[in-house]
Amino acid sequence: MAEQPFNFGNTPASPLEVAATQYRNTELAINNFSPNNPYGVNNPDAISDGDNSGRGQRGDTGTVGTAKDIQIRNEALARNRYNENNEYGLTSKDALSDGDNFGRGQVGDSGEVGTRDDIQNRTKALSINRYGDKNRYGVTSKDAISDGDNFGMGENNDTKTIGKADDIQTRVKVLAINKFSGEKRYPNF
Repeated sequence: MAEQPFNFGNTPASPLEVAATQYRNTELAINNFSPNNPYGVNNPDAISDGDNSGRGQRGDTGTVGTAKDIQIRNEALARNRYNENNEYGLTSKDALSDGDNFGRGQVGDSGEVGTRDDIQNRTKALSINRYGDKNRYGVTSKDAISDGDNFGMGENNDTKTIGKADDIQTRVKVLAINKFSGEKRYPNF
């Protein structure tokens, strides 16, 4: 006798309840877990034992993952230059800045930091930088003060301007088309 849809009282089952009962019975038929074979940490389908079901570790030293997981991990490890015999750490060749494009760590107390490309880019940036140890940039530097060029934006105490030359020109244009001013304030009620 087929199980009847759960029904409160004697009302006829809705089409949704009929379909739900049908699908529930189908799913229960293919479910291999039962009170005699409960799913849990010790169930073979929960343990990584070489099939594609379990991922849980068997014991303290067993592998973790399905057969596919283990295969992908082994392929990745085969491509990795580091392993238990060649560990990566602070003193590894590829961790130190020694002229290649791998390591960034400083060698000794006075060594450079960064990969070959990092060092080349830093050297290039420093070569075009107008500031250095003898010409430091600060709030009083010519290029920090708004003095009509396109470098400084800080307030110029002499002219009371703020911004680069482009900023000032844009502000003047916007103020010229603004219908509100010191005499005609916004909002104009």
